[in-house]
Amino acid sequence: MGAELFLHGVGYLTGPTLLTNEFLDSLGCSRTALVASDVNKFSILKPEYLESTKNSEPAEARFNTVKGTFRLGADACLKALEDAQLTKEDLSLLIADTTTPYEVTPAESQRICQALEVKIPAFDVNTGALGIPLLLADLLSWKKERLDGYIMCVSVHAPSLAIDFSKGCEGYIFSDSASACIISNKLSDLKILSAATFVKDFTTGGLKIPINDFLQIDNSFLESGIRQSLEVLLQNFSDKLTNYKNLYIAGNDYGTGQLEKIVAAKKLKNCHVYNVSEKLGETLGSSFVISLDELKAQLQIGDLLFMLSPGGGSQSGALLVEKIAQTKEEQC
Repeated sequence: MGAELFLHGVGYLTGPTLLTNEFLDSLGCSRTALVASDVNKFSILKPEYLESTKNSEPAEARFNTVKGTFRLGADACLKALEDAQLTKEDLSLLIADTTTPYEVTPAESQRICQALEVKIPAFDVNTGALGIPLLLADLLSWKKERLDGYIMCVSVHAPSLAIDFSKGCEGYIFSDSASACIISNKLSDLKILSAATFVKDFTTGGLKIPINDFLQIDNSFLESGIRQSLEVLLQNFSDKLTNYKNLYIAGNDYGTGQLEKIVAAKKLKNCHVYNVSEKLGETLGSSFVISLDELKAQLQIGDLLFMLSPGGGSQSGALLVEKIAQTKEEQC
């Protein structure tokens, strides 16, 4: 029998450099890159570096950041610790997921631990930008005695590092971001009911990963793949979306408006929708923690929060959480 897991704290950060549509236009990005969204995007690259070089040599990008990936990840961890009212000394394990590591070795998780100045076991899991649900799905299968401590799960992605804007960027642009959540088998107000990722055949997905145009989304996926992925996620979790007081469904859809349309068609009672794309653009694996951070204060005992992401066409993921108790602040 798997372990019970509870959420204790979450935190997230976007890249510090704001990429407005006007700025992206000046770099030569086509309107495709800005499709169906006026939402600003974010990068960890220095704006002056982008303006002067358009990142024509992506191998140099990691030396020209306002804040490196592992530093961004460490800061997200600190926000999660503050939210959980814990200290870094309370942590027993750190697991990181990244598609854009600073280097292959040391691992990103080890670099984050170094930035936090903690000496605990740490390892990376490469998941294609949907790390949080995959990490939590794996941890739910662990024996209870192996979870006797607080575990930090971190997801860090900075796709702007690998885009050569000088060639003209035609694919959808993601936001650089980092997110972290603290989980354990110790009781808290939020219980993780289920987590899962679903993998599709790479030949049918929309995600393209050529060497000099990293993490760009094909138009065909924006037109039809997002709807298909979101519908599959809702169908696979339909038997779990029952017996609730209120149901909150949160996710991203690349600014296409598909999430609201699909949920409305389901005619679920007492259902509320939160679209991450409308606030921060596409944040890859961070969308789950952003949803938690934005909505957890609204949750009442008996409410469900269902988070889903269509990924990039080859992989999608979902996470289901229930509010089971009041926090200490709510009891006061």
